[in-house]
Amino acid sequence: MATSAFPATHPALGQEPVLPAGTPRLRPSLFRYPNLTTTVPKELVHRAAVAEVMLTDWERVDDTRFKVAAQWPRGHSFFTPIDGRYHDPLIAAETIRQVGSLLGHAEFGVPFGHHYLLHDLSLRVDPHHLMIHQAPASLDLDVTCEDLKMRGGRLAALRYQAVVRRDGHTAATGVFSFSCVSPTVYRRLRPPHVFADGHRPLKAIKHNAMVCIHGHVGLGKTFAVHTVLRRRAAETTVRLRYNTGANMNEIRTQLWRRLDLPGQPPQSVGPCDQHIRDALEAEPRVLLIDEVQGLGPKALEYFRTLWGDDARRAPIILVGSGNARQKILNNPALHSRILDWYQFSPLTPTEVQAVIPAYQRIWADAQPELILYTDDMAGHGSFRNWARITLLLHDALDENPGLTLSKDLIRWVLSRIDPTTRHAPQR
Repeated sequence: MATSAFPATHPALGQEPVLPAGTPRLRPSLFRYPNLTTTVPKELVHRAAVAEVMLTDWERVDDTRFKVAAQWPRGHSFFTPIDGRYHDPLIAAETIRQVGSLLGHAEFGVPFGHHYLLHDLSLRVDPHHLMIHQAPASLDLDVTCEDLKMRGGRLAALRYQAVVRRDGHTAATGVFSFSCVSPTVYRRLRPPHVFADGHRPLKAIKHNAMVCIHGHVGLGKTFAVHTVLRRRAAETTVRLRYNTGANMNEIRTQLWRRLDLPGQPPQSVGPCDQHIRDALEAEPRVLLIDEVQGLGPKALEYFRTLWGDDARRAPIILVGSGNARQKILNNPALHSRILDWYQFSPLTPTEVQAVIPAYQRIWADAQPELILYTDDMAGHGSFRNWARITLLLHDALDENPGLTLSKDLIRWVLSRIDPTTRHAPQR
């Protein structure tokens, strides 16, 4: 597909996006170039190349509705055709995603350099209208913004629905929601060092080492490790999680199955362990062992022997809470082989004010004092505590549309979390 892009001035991070001359923020109900096939500026949809841009134009209908034009090429390097006859359904998802980026920058004042955090998405397609024809597919999208939150004159969060039509027929529908955060907040959410080679999980992979990540429950240890490994070792990570006090037969059986070894594990310990070692040496694997605090001394010693002393070792990442660190310290042979330790700590009050509204849209417009009050009473800098509080708030607001987020509602939620504590309204 031959395409071209409007020239765009690249602003510094934090500045308002500068669009081509003649592109008003509130444009009349006419596409600017109805007879030309061009793309919108690639910067507006967060794409590196013009060939990856699906959107060609847009117009505002009213405060919450927009019309967007798009085009799907007959072939695409990433969204490859299915059976040579159909567009990949994910190209519809990418098209709808680009709509959110476009409207955020061009219509709702999100500066370049701010980050979009996807919360949820749903997509339905009609395969009949995904067929590839001789010409690229020209599309019309009707977009409705259902939940729009502004902060400081800029978009903070958005939920929108898009209907993708091809030749008047509905080819796909989707609902996307996301929030927008500044570079400063994003660095708190995902510090650069987390994805650097020196970060603990990646250090384990780099050196075929053992590392331990520990801390109190509910601080996001498992979530953080999974996020890193999904990016760097998605195909080679073997995730293991055992019930407290799991016996050695359960330990070996789960490991056997997670390694996709054929058949049932041998009843004899020696041959079973040899098959497991052979599988670990045959191809690179990363063993992620969660809830280490529930493992007994024999299980911990078993994983130490699997790591072995040979050159072809499997990196092992131990994640646990409570007395996980002490259990490892009680095993000198295992402790001496831990390359690095990392202890998770609760979010500080400053981090809570930045992170919680970015993760949970219900807090996007909350006053800082209310967020700090909630954290002091029950959140305590714990992601798990905040998730429980937020879930109860959503239920209360859904069941009582007349309510708003307030300190009285927070007190009611706190009474649900701990019925033995009375949180009387302040006078």
